[in-house]
Amino acid sequence: MLYRLPMMFIVRLKDGTSLTTAEVAAGYNESTFTMLFGSYFGDWDVSNNLMRAIVANGRTLSCSWAGRPNWHYHTMAQGDNIGASALMSQDMNSDYLSLTLGAGFVTGEGVHVTQLGDPSLRMYYIIPPTDVEIVNNVSDAELSWTASLDAEIEGYNIYRRPIDDLWVKVNEEIVTSTGFIDEDLPDSGEYHYLIKAVKLKTDSSRTFFNESLGAWGSTNFYASINEEVNFDLSLYPNPSDGFFTIQSDRLIELIEIYSPNGQLVQAITPLNNLQKVDLNQVKAGVYFVRIKANGVWRNKRVVIQ
Repeated sequence: MLYRLPMMFIVRLKDGTSLTTAEVAAGYNESTFTMLFGSYFGDWDVSNNLMRAIVANGRTLSCSWAGRPNWHYHTMAQGDNIGASALMSQDMNSDYLSLTLGAGFVTGEGVHVTQLGDPSLRMYYIIPPTDVEIVNNVSDAELSWTASLDAEIEGYNIYRRPIDDLWVKVNEEIVTSTGFIDEDLPDSGEYHYLIKAVKLKTDSSRTFFNESLGAWGSTNFYASINEEVNFDLSLYPNPSDGFFTIQSDRLIELIEIYSPNGQLVQAITPLNNLQKVDLNQVKAGVYFVRIKANGVWRNKRVVIQ
């Protein structure tokens, strides 16, 4: 039997009916989000698999093995992606229980209800921003981007994550311009940023803030932000022709100078409170200077012309 809902088919095979991969390839299904229910559909050791054929035919975007337990797509009408639907459906004991099946299908995790296709698929799309640029100011990240071409967006949300860690939203209010300064960096390391356009969406379920896909950029902070403390420190002249002086009211123990791409250019151990530096041989650009004095670090930038 074939049931059709908006943007999806639910196919249930019973005795006397058939559906082959050849029929799928011929255009049997052209829905965006598809659910199939049938014995052995989810067995990936079968080379001519029906669910894989649904996704591979080029006419649909996703396919879910459904029915034991039931799938829950409804939060997609509130901005969630289909991956969140898969999580709810598989984690059935904590979110929803099947109301039509026996105990054998409502106990334990229903991870067998596989979803094929991109888990980030969603119902409503916004044109994302583009061309993210990041200026590394040593102690903060100055972000800018090209605005979304979507009409009537509310603004943007900014997300940050250290490499191999989770994304965290860093803005408290929606950013209405195309620039943002992240001053709350936790430590040194490589950081990735995502900029997402935000639009107020109203449908039959509710009104909510919908987000676009993210435009991203990254930068690497070599100085530990948490190590900075206040003490008198000057670097002059700045901009410089390559020759400049670093002076402090404390004993300078170590100076590290990094290129714009993060490579260590020079390390100096002066053991006094004044040091003349020669960077005359480097290319013009912005260089990052770490100064350790009496056991603590300060960060400076120097522009070599």
